[in-house]
Amino acid sequence: MRSPEASESLERTTITMRWAMLVALAILAPLTTPLPLLSLFALILLFLLQLGLSISSYINLRLPKIAWVGIGMLDALLILPIYLQNGASAGAIFWIGLLPTATFSIFFGAIWGVLTGCLLAVVQIFLLLPEASVTPAILALAESIPLMIIAGGAGNLAGRLDYRMMLARRKRDEAFNQELGRLKTLVRSVYRMASAITGSLEPLRILDTALDLASEGGGEKGSTGRLISIALLRDQTGFFIATARRLTRADLRAAFPGEGGGLSRILRSRMPTRVDSPGQDPELSQVVTLHACHAGILLPMVVDDEVRGALLFAHPDPHFLEGDFLELVEGLTKQTASTLRNAELFQALREERDKLVEVEEAARKKLASDLHDGPIQATAAIAMRVNYARRLLQRKPETTSEELFEIEELARRATKEMRHMLFTLRPLVLETQGLAGALRQLAEKTRDTFNQDILLDMEPTAADTLDINRQGVLFNLVDEAIGNARKHAKAPHIWIRMHREIDTLFLEVADDGVGFDLAEVEKHYTERSSLGLVNLRERAELAGGNLQIVSAAGKGTRVQVRIPLQLASSSEKTA
Repeated sequence: MRSPEASESLERTTITMRWAMLVALAILAPLTTPLPLLSLFALILLFLLQLGLSISSYINLRLPKIAWVGIGMLDALLILPIYLQNGASAGAIFWIGLLPTATFSIFFGAIWGVLTGCLLAVVQIFLLLPEASVTPAILALAESIPLMIIAGGAGNLAGRLDYRMMLARRKRDEAFNQELGRLKTLVRSVYRMASAITGSLEPLRILDTALDLASEGGGEKGSTGRLISIALLRDQTGFFIATARRLTRADLRAAFPGEGGGLSRILRSRMPTRVDSPGQDPELSQVVTLHACHAGILLPMVVDDEVRGALLFAHPDPHFLEGDFLELVEGLTKQTASTLRNAELFQALREERDKLVEVEEAARKKLASDLHDGPIQATAAIAMRVNYARRLLQRKPETTSEELFEIEELARRATKEMRHMLFTLRPLVLETQGLAGALRQLAEKTRDTFNQDILLDMEPTAADTLDINRQGVLFNLVDEAIGNARKHAKAPHIWIRMHREIDTLFLEVADDGVGFDLAEVEKHYTERSSLGLVNLRERAELAGGNLQIVSAAGKGTRVQVRIPLQLASSSEKTA
C-alpha cells in the first residue's frame, strides 16, 4: 500500500515520461512517414488524454489505481489503428507502443509493463501476417519483445528512482522540520528564560531563577533529576556558593580560591570549560555531591571583561551536558551575567539616590541652622533694637542717632549673611568660571561677610575635566569645611589648596585652629546630633573621591579629598 506522497511522485513521473514520448513522436513521425487521417486523429486523442492527466495533477486530483489501468488500455486501443495504418513496426511509429508499456511499468511494476509490451508485440505480428510471410513476422516478434522488455524495465527503474528520490526528499524535509522545531523550542526557552530572569533585580533571586530554568530546560525539573546546579559568585578571596540545587548543607559552605582546576581556567580564558570528573578537580572536589558526577561544565559570568561568578552544571551522564542543553545554559549564563550587571547598576543607583536624599536633607538642616544662627537672630535683634530706639527717642532724642547706626550695621551684616547663603546655595559663577573661580569668590565673600582670613593656593584649570555636577559637590564640601573651621576651630587662617597630581585632583581645606581628637570624636559620633563629618564623607563619595581628615588637639585640621580624573572623564564620555 503506497503512501499518498509515493502515489503523487509516481503520477508525476508517469505524466512527465508520457509527455516526453508524445512530443518526440509528434516531431519524428512526420519526418519518416506522413500520418494518415485516422492515425492523426488517434494521436490528437492521446495528446488530449495527456493534457487531462496534467490538469488533474496540477489541481492535486489524485486518480485511483483502477483509473490508470483504464488509461493504459485506452492507450493500447488508440495505438492499434496507428499500427494498422502505418505498418506496425515501421519507422518511428513503432515507439508509440512504449507509451502504455512505460505507464504500466512505472505505476504497476516492471512485470506488468513487460507483459503489456509483449502483448503489443504479438499484436504487431498479427498485423504483419497478411502482408508478409511467417518468417519476417517471427523476426519482427524476436526484435520487438526484447525492446518492450527493456522499455518496461527502464520505466520501472525510472519509477523506482523517482520513488527513492521522493523518500530522500521526505527524510530531508523531516530532518529540517525536526531541526526547525528544535530551534523554535530553544528560542521559546531562551525568550521565557530572559523574561523570567529580567523580572527581578535581586542577585540571589536572579541566580535561583537561572538554576531552575536550566533544570527545566534539561528535563530534570523536580526532585527526581540528577542534574547538580551551582551558582558561584566571586569576591576578593575567591569563589563562594551563592545558591545551588541538590547540594548538602555542608557542601553549601565550600569556598574556592580559584587558583587551580576548572575555576582557574575560566579566570584565564573567560570561556566555558568542561570539567571531566568534577569530584577529582583540585578545588571542586570539596563538594562531596559532585563525586557521583562524571562530567561538568563551568560557564563564567563575565561583566566588563571580568569574571564576576560562574554557573556549574554536573551530571552522572557525560552526554547530558551536550547539544541543546549546552546551548541553553550558555545563553542562560550570558543573560544571567547581563541581568546581574543591571542589578548592580540598579543597586548603585539606589544607593546614590539615598545618598542624594541624605545630602539634600543635610543641606536643609544646615540651611535651617545657618538661618537660625545668622539672619533670624539678627532680625530678632533688629526688632528689639528698633523697639529700644523708639522709646529712646521719647526720653533722650540726642542719643537716638547712635542707636540707629547700630541697627543699620546689624541690618547690613544680616543682609551680607543672607547674600552669602544665597551664593553658596547656587553659585552661578561655577557654570562660567569653574570650580577655581567659584572657590575664589567663596573666599572673598567669606572674608567680607565674616571677616575670616582665607588664603588660596590653586591651579586654575586643575578641575576643568570634572563635570559641573561634581564640581558643585566639591564646592559644597569646601563651603561646609570652611563653615566648620570658622565656627568650631576658631581658626585665624584657613587655606584652600587645589592642584593636580598626575591623574588625580587634590583638594584640601586646612586651618590653624584648635583641632580635635579625630578618633575620640568618631568613637562617640552616634551620640552627637551634628553630622558634619558624615556629610563631608558623603559629598566626597558623590564626587567619586576619597576623603581623609587629619587633625590633632592644638594642631589645626586638614580636610583632604582626592578624585581620580580618568574615572571622571570616562563617566562623562559614557553619559
